[in-house]
Amino acid sequence: MITMVFDSSVYGELALDWSFLNEVSGHVNASFAVFGSEVVEGELQNTPDSKKIKEGKFKGMSLKVFLTTAYKLVTRRSETLSKTDLVEIVAARYYVFYSKEAAKTGLAKKEGKLLNDFRIVASASLAGAGFLVTADSSSMLNADAVKAYKVVNGVFQLKTPVFLAYSDFKRKFSEIVDELTGENDE
Repeated sequence: MITMVFDSSVYGELALDWSFLNEVSGHVNASFAVFGSEVVEGELQNTPDSKKIKEGKFKGMSLKVFLTTAYKLVTRRSETLSKTDLVEIVAARYYVFYSKEAAKTGLAKKEGKLLNDFRIVASASLAGAGFLVTADSSSMLNADAVKAYKVVNGVFQLKTPVFLAYSDFKRKFSEIVDELTGENDE
């Protein structure tokens, strides 16, 4: 079975598109599995209670409730990836390598949120997830970060997940499901 991890940013996108969320959650575990993540769940839980949805039919409702509901729908019946000592070690190595590469171009980002992104990638790599879907191309998918994942994962003999931008995942979702379920086989 194909396995995926969704970055926190994906749940924000899914919460805004309830019909697509239902479509995705309807295929989870039948066509593919989406691992839960302690790091992602923690980021979603840290959404301030005061944040509200600003538009659409759910305007005024709690964003935190929508994000955590989207997370639970997609990750139900799936393994949750823990934030272990090994995840911390691999994520720290990503950061060290990334910092050296990014310093060459002057584009280094601060450690805070970036370290959580690195923890998500490390846990996905350690679990052997096939794909990591994200709507955050500025930090998680920047060239220096991707280079860090590949180099460090090579040292640790880990498979780097295939990164898939949320927009591509959404646009190609039916195609992906058909391919995974073999519905287009001749």
